[in-house]
Amino acid sequence: MNYTQAARSTDPETSHIAEEELTKSGARLTHCEKIIEAMEDLAAMRHTQSTGREIAQKSGMDYVAVMRRMNDLLNSGKVVKGQARTCQTDGKTKMVVWSLV
Repeated sequence: MNYTQAARSTDPETSHIAEEELTKSGARLTHCEKIIEAMEDLAAMRHTQSTGREIAQKSGMDYVAVMRRMNDLLNSGKVVKGQARTCQTDGKTKMVVWSLV
């Protein structure tokens, strides 16, 4: 997996430590795997393009945690980013959609 730098250079040292611990523990990879599995399940239900909130709902993960991993998946060539559409979780919020490659 090609991980992107999760902590910005302007973030406190604790953010860099947390990023390192998340990666070393395998939790970062586990999160990515859960997201891919949720996206596969959604695609099987004919939802080939899903918003971060839809993916979070399907995976049981927090929306923010899902969105933190999407750049890792994007840079690894596992997903592509699409146009914004109305999210089906609330029927009103416009969000970018993600698709499996």
